Amino acid sequence: MTATITGSNQIVLTGTLSSEPNKKYLIDFYGNAVCDTFGLGQGGYWIGCDTIQTDNFGFSNFYSVTNQITGTPPDFITATANNFVNFNTSEFSNCKDFVVQSPGVDLFVEKTDNLDSLLFGDTVTYEITVTNIGSDNATGVIMRDSLPSQLTYISDSTTHGNCTELDGVVQCNLGTFGSGESATITVLALSVGSGLTENTATVSANEIDIQPSNNSATDSTHMVRRIPTDVSDDELDVLPNHFEVSQNYPNPFNPSTEITYSLPIKAEVTVVIYNVMGQKVRVFDQGQQSAGEHSVTWNATDKSGREVASGMYFYKITAGDFSASRKMVLLK
Repeated sequence: MTATITGSNQIVLTGTLSSEPNKKYLIDFYGNAVCDTFGLGQGGYWIGCDTIQTDNFGFSNFYSVTNQITGTPPDFITATANNFVNFNTSEFSNCKDFVVQSPGVDLFVEKTDNLDSLLFGDTVTYEITVTNIGSDNATGVIMRDSLPSQLTYISDSTTHGNCTELDGVVQCNLGTFGSGESATITVLALSVGSGLTENTATVSANEIDIQPSNNSATDSTHMVRRIPTDVSDDELDVLPNHFEVSQNYPNPFNPSTEITYSLPIKAEVTVVIYNVMGQKVRVFDQGQQSAGEHSVTWNATDKSGREVASGMYFYKITAGDFSASRKMVLLK
């Protein structure tokens, strides 16, 4: 944890909580005149709080700004974490010295997602917050988010500046940030792989950052496959190798393309076409189909029979409790 006193006598608190995974905590911050022999705080007086949510591994970054302080600031800062589920309160953290803010630019980035465990074909939303906690203006601020290979970019939005995407890298040109100014960037992506993935966002400016250690933030996500539960042990051993969704052919295509998939067992099948905004364009209800290879042809029309525009689309095939997605491109 780091505690910084700004030029306007606000206290900026940044750090990381390590505790139980996927839990909500209330972090209380206290000022202390002294620390005990073990270097722990005593909770001299309360100066602020923040509510955070830990990720799948029990970690969460926090960034909190208290109200202006009057008089002489405390010598040390300490904190406790309060669990919202069972209301247990941790011991006081180690004491940290207050740091008087030095003139300059200090960009802080934090990143969270709405899901720490993804099923194949699910969408995930990343929220990235960039804040200038330095005393000087930051110019030419740029945020870069490099999506891993298991994720396919769908869309983005920002409260400041503008963003573009190329080959899975989202770059946002955020412009100038005054002291205390922040922006929130939202990135929507589709899960097209499996395993543990790490997604890192970095931030930079034209000026030299006085504390570059907080210029990046990483969020980890587990991606797993959906597996039917009504099969025998022998079938389950080979199922991941036998359910297959092939790349559509041709791709790119115009005016139609064939989507092929293989089923290891009999299942109810639905094929859904999405646009890049995540909206349903066309739904093919295939009904119950037997084990084996099947296909469906899409002629680039929506549910009303109207031709759709050129661009990227996604198809998601659901068979029982299993689903998988691929992307395709319509070129006219």
